[in-house]
Amino acid sequence: MSTDERCSYSVPESWRVSADRRWAAQEDGAASLGVFGMSSTNWSSHRNAVMAGAPTAVVHEDSATRLWIEGSAGARVWQHVLVNGGNWVCTGDLAAGHQALRWPVVQQIVSTLRVSLER
Repeated sequence: MSTDERCSYSVPESWRVSADRRWAAQEDGAASLGVFGMSSTNWSSHRNAVMAGAPTAVVHEDSATRLWIEGSAGARVWQHVLVNGGNWVCTGDLAAGHQALRWPVVQQIVSTLRVSLER
């Protein structure tokens, strides 16, 4: 598990994780994850802004604590995940070639992104 400020996530053991823990990538670079956290006092407004910026995205989850959308750009598929932790939101951007990641790995990575209580 890696932690960036108040955001934590888990990736497969074979992935490289940056020293500041803000990104991780497969060894061959075919898939990568960027993670960052930010202060947010209004989850609904934050969530609505993200949805407005990605009107064609497929919504995998939209709840009071998590927004997970998917889209594609050329040969790459991206997952954009927001996790609501009250006054803090963690964002994860997972990008990969169409065949680079199996769906269970995508689900595993996305499901582990969370706001960490430790700082």
